[in-house]
Amino acid sequence: VPLWQPAPVEVFPPCPTMFVWGTAKPPAFMFHRDSFVEALRARSDGSRAFGMDAGHWVMTDRLLMPDASESMRTTILKPGRPAELHEQLDGFLGDLQQRGVLPAPAPGK
Repeated sequence: VPLWQPAPVEVFPPCPTMFVWGTAKPPAFMFHRDSFVEALRARSDGSRAFGMDAGHWVMTDRLLMPDASESMRTTILKPGRPAELHEQLDGFLGDLQQRGVLPAPAPGK
């Protein structure tokens, strides 16, 4: 357990959850276990979990810290793919709308 986290999280949130992580990160930088992903995917409430070929910041396609070492630029700092993330998020939210968990968007929005 990291020093900043007093204890492992024992209970999943009671709401549908989307979990995204960068698969290009070294194992030491993964902040979850495979069992967490498996448990989330096993839920029947619309929850999703998926990895992206990116570093830690999956939401940006910018190369952060371009002067960093090559090994850092291709792992922890590897740019993400925002379009893929948005597509996954749109699917997650659309599924929750179909399930009645979220309201449909207002007309014209």
